Amino acid sequence: MFHTPIIPHEQDSFHTPAAVQDSFYTPHQPAPASHRAPQPEQNPLLLSACEEAVDETAERSQEYFHMPAFLQTPLCTHSPHLLHCVPIMPGTVLVIVSEVPKSHLAGHICQCLLTLVTTEMMQGKKGGSAREGGQGRNLVEVLEGNVKRVLDATRKMKGGLERVHKDLVNRWDLVRKGGLLEYMDSAAANPPPRLETALSEFTRTLKVLFRLLFLTYKPPQAAEDKQRETMDTVQELVSKKICDYKDYLSVKAQRNVTMTTYLEDFPGLIHFLYIDRSMDLVIAPAINVTTHPEPGSFDHTAVLKVKVWEMVRRWQHYLQNSFTSSVVRDGDFCYSYFLWFEDPSGNPLSPQQPVKQVQGAPPGILAGHYYRDLCARCFPTMPVGAVNCYELMCMHVGVVPAEFVASHCRKLAAMLWETSGEAHSPISLL
Repeated sequence: MFHTPIIPHEQDSFHTPAAVQDSFYTPHQPAPASHRAPQPEQNPLLLSACEEAVDETAERSQEYFHMPAFLQTPLCTHSPHLLHCVPIMPGTVLVIVSEVPKSHLAGHICQCLLTLVTTEMMQGKKGGSAREGGQGRNLVEVLEGNVKRVLDATRKMKGGLERVHKDLVNRWDLVRKGGLLEYMDSAAANPPPRLETALSEFTRTLKVLFRLLFLTYKPPQAAEDKQRETMDTVQELVSKKICDYKDYLSVKAQRNVTMTTYLEDFPGLIHFLYIDRSMDLVIAPAINVTTHPEPGSFDHTAVLKVKVWEMVRRWQHYLQNSFTSSVVRDGDFCYSYFLWFEDPSGNPLSPQQPVKQVQGAPPGILAGHYYRDLCARCFPTMPVGAVNCYELMCMHVGVVPAEFVASHCRKLAAMLWETSGEAHSPISLL
């Protein structure tokens, strides 16, 4: 099933963050009463009111929070959105995605930046040849159209955006007067110094505008209050709708798949992640070692979660460096990673082209579908959807030999493939 050899990386090691490392300290002896500074008299009613206010604020902040996210859409590569996270029951969070104001401007700004990069305006033209058939003029016209939309939309904005609008107008005038059109139609390999400087300043101003609009923007207080009121209403409605399924969902969220199911067949296995990258489905056992740890006790669940996320980040880094399989020993644990390809019937496929190191978005699906692009690069002659990509990450006890780790991974992958749900292609019943 796996077509790339296991590559040991004994020199690599996982580093446990300081948050879970052992810390030692010497408790200070309390100062004698005669040496203590006099404390002002405190009002117990005032202290009680302050404590209640702090508790209410902390509880309110835990109930609802929002965070920005930039999603890829058909019209924009970095469309600004807001993720509203509302807990509706213990262990279950409702996530609502909403667009932010003036989000249409992000598409025009991204198109401007993309045109500047893809047309090699700032990097120089390869080979120093002129573009054929008026292609250079067409690219400049596309850029001018997007710049005009951005300038029209920001003309009436106030505050810091008004100053950025003026800077953008001035920078664009310098680009046009610097001979952009003449350069794009010429055979020059690099733009003139004056034009290169103008393009660099224009690009920087576009990025400043994007940051002010979507990264540092804070809505008015009235809008935030209305937003919070809406989220409270949604939380109440959804909680009532699924009240009858509360216990069932809570159990499934906490103990959907447990490691006890696999311990007999895979001795030494601590945790695993099986990911179907063609359908974006994940199978992973629960990591709840201690459901309710006692105060001051060592939380094994937190340490295990840290180790698992360290494992995920490490393999993403390895994949970016063209490693599709490897085994790493680190202290008391052995970590293994495998990526492979199959056809819709489950037959293994060998890549037509080797997995090469590509600079760009990290492995994942938020900043573009990395694995879909990986399948296209490794199988350039195969139609879209004809190749399925899978990942398996395992965490074993460190004393398990490498050959047993590889054997476990093959057997576990076959077992999970059979129980992962619907087949990728319909089965003929004739």
